Amino acid sequence: MIVPLAKSIAIGIVSGKKTFDLSLTDKKACNLINVNFFRTNEGHILRIPRKSLTHGLESRLKIQAHNTNLKEFKDEIERIIESIASNGTYKQESYLLEKIAEAEASFKENLLKSLTTGTTWLAAGGEGLELLILELLKIEGYTAKKQAKNQSSDISDIDIKASKIDRFSESNLFFQVKHHCNISSKHGLEQLIAYVDTDDIEHEKWFITTGNLSESSIQYAEDHNIRVMVGDELVDWIYENIGDLSNGTRHKLGIIEIPLVIQ
Repeated sequence: MIVPLAKSIAIGIVSGKKTFDLSLTDKKACNLINVNFFRTNEGHILRIPRKSLTHGLESRLKIQAHNTNLKEFKDEIERIIESIASNGTYKQESYLLEKIAEAEASFKENLLKSLTTGTTWLAAGGEGLELLILELLKIEGYTAKKQAKNQSSDISDIDIKASKIDRFSESNLFFQVKHHCNISSKHGLEQLIAYVDTDDIEHEKWFITTGNLSESSIQYAEDHNIRVMVGDELVDWIYENIGDLSNGTRHKLGIIEIPLVIQ
């Protein structure tokens, strides 16, 4: 049950059966039914601002009638009730934030799927992913450069070197990047372990994969002081910097920007 109030509404849940009280005839309130209204922690009836309702529901509640059919607003009303039950209140801003979070989660899920199934337009053979990592590093202020293939006759190999120096610190990063769809093997980790920097600078080794790593591989990396970034973490990194990626890179990832209307 929704009761219109001044600049707000109250919502109650009907309980019990209808009763008839003849003594209330003068007040035109003979037909009675028990309603439990949502209340604040202080026990006051919870008032929901009309401005937090959709235009359609707010307009319908302006109708001068004792009873109005609100069936077409069932989804919105149920959403408000669910929010009150969970949070003790309802704010339109909370609903929008919830929808934004849902859209973000859906976007990240779809992007990860595209990366792992090869349905982006990144260059094949891992080169496209390396260029993406290179661009992300430069966005974050690193000087980064792809390394030559087949750098040595043994297994040792890195794909990218990056460095950043500021007034108080210096960071040197070595990356091995794998464009995989499932579980990445230990091979990339072994390439990093075998790599010895001839400049003998303090550095940190990173293994990045669009796939995932087994628990044993994660432990193996930790034992050899290698940091890892798996698919969902890579997607988070992309998302955090999406506004700074070049149009060309966004298009290769299949990302377009259009306004979205929340219902």
